[in-house]
Parts: sequence; C-alpha cells; structure tokens
Amino acid sequence: MTTLASIRPHLAALATALAAATLSVPTIAAGPASVDYAALVEHHGAAVVHVSVREKLAKPDDGTASTTPPATQPSKAFGSGFIVSADGYILTNAHVVQHGTRIRVTLKDKRELAARIVGEDATTDVALLKVDAADLPAVRIGDPDRVRVGEPVAAIGSPFGFEHSVTAGIVSAKSRNVDDLLVPFIQTDAAINPGNSGGPLFNSAGEVIGINSRIWTRSGGFQGLSFAIPIDLAMRIADELRDGTPIERGHIGVRTQAVTTELARAFGLDRARGALLVAVDPDSPASRSGLAVGDIVLQAAGRPIESALDLQRAVGSQPLEAELLLDVLRDGEALEVSVTVASAKSAPSPSESISVSLNDRLTPLGVEVRRLSPQERQRRGLAEGLYVQSVSAMSPAVRADLKAGDLILQVGGRPVGDVTALREGLEAAGAAGGPVPVLTLRGEEHRFVALELD
Repeated sequence: MTTLASIRPHLAALATALAAATLSVPTIAAGPASVDYAALVEHHGAAVVHVSVREKLAKPDDGTASTTPPATQPSKAFGSGFIVSADGYILTNAHVVQHGTRIRVTLKDKRELAARIVGEDATTDVALLKVDAADLPAVRIGDPDRVRVGEPVAAIGSPFGFEHSVTAGIVSAKSRNVDDLLVPFIQTDAAINPGNSGGPLFNSAGEVIGINSRIWTRSGGFQGLSFAIPIDLAMRIADELRDGTPIERGHIGVRTQAVTTELARAFGLDRARGALLVAVDPDSPASRSGLAVGDIVLQAAGRPIESALDLQRAVGSQPLEAELLLDVLRDGEALEVSVTVASAKSAPSPSESISVSLNDRLTPLGVEVRRLSPQERQRRGLAEGLYVQSVSAMSPAVRADLKAGDLILQVGGRPVGDVTALREGLEAAGAAGGPVPVLTLRGEEHRFVALELD
C-alpha cells in the first residue's frame, strides 16, 4: 500500500527538479517601456535642431503666351538636423536642403542661426551644414553594427513643423534596400513624418545610430515603416564633405545580379544568396584578381553578401586602394579572392548595340539562333556568342525568360560561339541534373537564367 510517507522523497525530488527547470527558463528583458525616454530627451534633445529652408521655385510654364518675365515665388521647406560638433557642424538629409537659397536652424533654446551648406551627397542623402557658434551641445555617436533588431529607439524632430517632437519604437530590421540607394537602411516603427527628415534616431543609451531619412507610405504620412541612414556611413560622408575632398566611390569592375532560387539550384547553392557576377570588365581590379563570370560572392570582408546590392555597398564603403577579401563560390568550390578597390571614375563605359548573320535552330531548347559576325563581336567586345532570333512558345527557353534579341554567351560555364558548342554545353551541364545556368546579354545587361531542360 502506497502511503504519503513512502512517496514524500519522490515529491521532494520532483519539487527540486521543477525549481531547477524554472530557474533555467531564459528571461526576456523588459521592452521599450523600460527605457527612460524623458531622461534621454533631457540629456540629448538640445543637440537636435529645426531646419528651415527658403527655396526659389520658377513659376511653371503653362504653355500660354505672356509679355511679362517669368515670375518666381519663394517656397519654404523644413526638416530636422542634429549637431555633431560643438563648433557648429550639423548633419541633415541632402533632400531637405538641396534647393535651398537660405537656410536657418532653430535650437531648442529658440536661438535662430544662419547656416551654410558645407556639402551634400545625393547618393547617400547626407548633407553637412555649418553655423557660426561655439560651445553647442553635440550628440554622442553610436555603433550601428551593434544595433539589434527589436531594441528600442527614439526619434526627435519636427514632423509637420512641430519642433522637438519625440516618438519611440523599435528597430524592425537592418540593411534594408530602399530606392536602390547604396545605403543599408535601419528600419524602425518609430513614427516618422514629413519634417522628421534629417533628425536623429537614438538608441536607449542616448547615442545616435542613424539619420531619419525615409518613410514607406501610401497616404503621405506615417504607416509604420521608417528608414534611417546608419550613422557610421553618414559620419564618413560628413568627414569627406568637411575636408572638401571629392566623394569617390569604389568599384572593382563587375556587374552582378541577384541569385534566384532557380539559379541557386543551378549553381549548387543551398539557398538563394550572394552576388552572381555576370560581367567582369577587362583590365579592371576584378579581372586582375582572377574573378570570373559565374563566380558567386558570398562574403566581403567577413560579412555575408545576401544580394547583389550588398556587394555594391561593401565595395562602395571601402577606401580607395583598400584590399577587399571576397569569399567566392566557383564551380561548386569555395575560394578566397583579394581585390583592390579602385575609383569608379576609372570604370569603363558600357559597350554598344548589335546587328545581323547566319542562323540555326535548336529544337529541344526552343530557340532559333545565329552566330555573331566578326564585326558584331568586335563592336560588342565579345569573343563569342549566339544571337537569339526567335523563341518557341511553351519551350524551356521561354520558361527561362529568354527573348528574341538576347545574346547567349555561356552555357554551364562554357563559352558558346555556334550551335554545336551550345548543344555540347547543354548536354554536359544537363548530365549533372537540375537546371543549367546560362549567361545572356540583353541590351547592356548581363544576366544568368536557369534553364530547366525537358
């Protein structure tokens, strides 16, 4: 017969186990409500300024005749900014001040100061202003690399002209691509509206981690999607603007495309990631380093490359003449390539367009192709290639998005200059199973397509 006394030791052991299990459950830190936003604003809000911009806009031409000269009407725009040095340097957005003829900033203590544009960079949407003042309160600069998705943030600015308004939220995502700018935007759900542009995004420690720059909206106002320029990128641009040095972005001489799920299978990748090289400029840093068409860049300087834009950003963020270490996948093998970053000014201009010559038909693929004449190859700067004359409906070619007028340059990594080479390339690549990577040229755009053979 089971008695309480007999099971008491087992109950004690069970209680101990439950207590240990309870203690081992990870705790979740308190959310944004635990941040002392009032203290943050009191300590750092004085470094935020209201930016007022006077613009001169020409009266639009309505097509009617007139004997009076065209009129201009002054227009007033506004935004936000923040002081980055006690001697009066201020960061804001380039789009806030780009048409300004007179700029004034208002401090939190209501002082109004004239400002001049030191410089602006439309590519990153960063502008640097200067006011003649001393001993100004300046922000503390944070490290965007240490920002975690989900951590609390606060924005201070002038939405719709309401100066020094404070909103709060969390970091929703990092490295967002917006408007194809070479900026890895920080996404936040902190309310950002027109007038917030150029203002700071603070972390919970009161450090600036970004410049509020953009919103995604269908209404013209805040809809939960706001984007900030990482402060390390903005400060690097500001330093170049302050020094008066031309802002030169690096290049390595490649053109890239995104890796789709189909292309990932064709190249033997576990998932869609990386930047696929579709062209390597002759006598470029990339060609001198041994990079080749068909290589997939998976990391740059130890950081993952998830998209073609990631590689552009990685290269563009490097100083000129810097050595950039790339992790590359080539024919299923991993290798490291070191490439020297050069000025984009030295990049060759794109090649020209094409014309005519012999044709043949490749029925299994569903295309009619012709060889390029020597003159066409010379004009294009191509060693070999086939011109697609037509594409059959419901064929593997049309499913791969091949179109009449495309040039086929490679199949499965093999150059093709005639139908025999094309057929042999398809057979060799198809023997391995799965889709076949085909390098094409459409207009001036090199790109790979994944060809699924029936």
